[in-house]
Amino acid sequence: MKLLFVVNALLLLEISKAAPIRPFQDETSFKEAIQAKNADVFFMRFGYMKNITTRTRHVNKAVKRKEAIRKFQQFNGMNITGELDQETIEKIKQPRCGVADFNESSRDRPLQFNAQAYQWSKRRITWKLTGYTNQLSNSTQKSAFECALKKWSDVTPLIFENTDSFPDIEILFARGNHGDGPYNAFDGPGRVLAHAFYPTDGDTHFDEDETWIFRSGKGTDLEVVYVAAHEFGHALVLGHSQNTASLMAPFYKRMDHGWQLHQDDITGIQSLYEKTTENRFVTESSMVVMVCPFNAENGRLTWRGPPNLYPYSINNQMNATIFKSHDLKLIDNFRSGDYTLVIRNFIAFHVGRYQCETTKNKVAFRHRFNLFLKDTNAIEMKPSEIDCTNLSKVVIKCILKEQNISTWKSTWTHKYNGQLIRHPGSSVNRFISTMTIDACSFHDRGIYTCSWHSDIARYNSSATVEVLSKPVLVDKSADIKDELGFVIFKIWFYSNPNPFQLKWFDNDQVLNGQIDAKHGFRETTLVIPVFGTQVNITGYSVFLQINHTLLSNSLVFQCHIENTLGFINVVFDELNTSEFDEDMYSSSTKEMFSVPESM
Repeated sequence: MKLLFVVNALLLLEISKAAPIRPFQDETSFKEAIQAKNADVFFMRFGYMKNITTRTRHVNKAVKRKEAIRKFQQFNGMNITGELDQETIEKIKQPRCGVADFNESSRDRPLQFNAQAYQWSKRRITWKLTGYTNQLSNSTQKSAFECALKKWSDVTPLIFENTDSFPDIEILFARGNHGDGPYNAFDGPGRVLAHAFYPTDGDTHFDEDETWIFRSGKGTDLEVVYVAAHEFGHALVLGHSQNTASLMAPFYKRMDHGWQLHQDDITGIQSLYEKTTENRFVTESSMVVMVCPFNAENGRLTWRGPPNLYPYSINNQMNATIFKSHDLKLIDNFRSGDYTLVIRNFIAFHVGRYQCETTKNKVAFRHRFNLFLKDTNAIEMKPSEIDCTNLSKVVIKCILKEQNISTWKSTWTHKYNGQLIRHPGSSVNRFISTMTIDACSFHDRGIYTCSWHSDIARYNSSATVEVLSKPVLVDKSADIKDELGFVIFKIWFYSNPNPFQLKWFDNDQVLNGQIDAKHGFRETTLVIPVFGTQVNITGYSVFLQINHTLLSNSLVFQCHIENTLGFINVVFDELNTSEFDEDMYSSSTKEMFSVPESM
């Protein structure tokens, strides 16, 4: 007889004659149902109240019902009143899983993650859809169940395979009494949506009378991936969780597209099926050492590898043909059951899955190594070098060539002169990630690195963006040297390409080597803010030193700076030295250049 999560065998026999619980239409009908004792049936069915038999009629049912209500309220994160208040009534009416929240064996504790006796002893589990719904295409249904199973295989070493033969997990849609006993019959739209069995049965059934959808829908439509993932949690071992945010909470809730398992679900499943996989990217011609994390002191340890996890060795008995042709060896302390597999010279031929396995107390332990050849050409950047002019648009495409493993995600980073500046946004269409700069400025200059990563791999590639623009003013200042009788005007600027013309003007007249004026130009290092980060860049500084006597006759001094893409005019317009404000120009840069006192 199947061991169903819904309730234990004794409870099935005692209350199987009760009518299925129908959805309550309103509060009045709900109260009438309470009078008809259907509330007691509900709490017995889901494990909140023990079965009241002819031998226990003396028990005060009102007291037991109050205890059951309090337990129900506590388990589902509600206000604990012990009364069938409106909040409790509405919760009971919500659609949920048909598996019990408690049973006799749990001794009034939630069925959380304590079912080790029922876990699968193998890591490759087969499934088959034997009863299709007519609401979705057959291919869509299979895709939905593959997505649901993947939620669990992503966090465990379990492998799920669709089979045409007799499966470990049989999946079907059915109506009413579908062979699991009258008490476990589906009840039409609403209330119980599906149920599943413990390992090593694992069969999972869905109510055909519900409205099922795949990744979209409105109102009362049920997302089949979410419900299926919940039921497969039962089929793997898990009971219901008291964490209302968990997938394994008993009541159905709508989820956003792209939802992931809650940490509560992951902790539970990994406590029984720990994910034991190592992913390595190996340089060609290097040695690979695979250390098995467990030993087989009193048993046997098997090494397997490509193709198709073919057996390579059992303890220290090696397949001589394999070890010679694959250039392998076994090392470590064989007496203590330690066996390490070594590939002497790794080449593309060795790429694949390797696995060590042993059995202890009738439980199989496996550890897997996924070996990949490190490929520096896995990503193509188009283009890889970009020269953009000021305010022009830049589009860089990052194309992933390795498209046959796992689920890939893409991220970008921007570095300016070696410093991490930001993580620019991007758009992803299948295996092409596109990063766009709408209006290029000198802040956008730098190295842009695209990273494609999955649960078993990561590839990076970079593109260089060089910004071409007319000169850009970074800072300017005026320094009065009263004791020396002159003033120094300074300008710091960025220019790419290099400036080819620098001219100082006094009241629109070019200064040409006057005795009372000196000027100079040099390359220097500037510190500027780039998207909130202070970075060093290569820039330029120019200065003009003039005597006070020249200031008294001048209204405006300006510097004309020009490159092949344009020019800027930097103006100093103080009337005389007595009114000159030495602090009027704030300096955001630390310039590496100073004028000698003797100038």
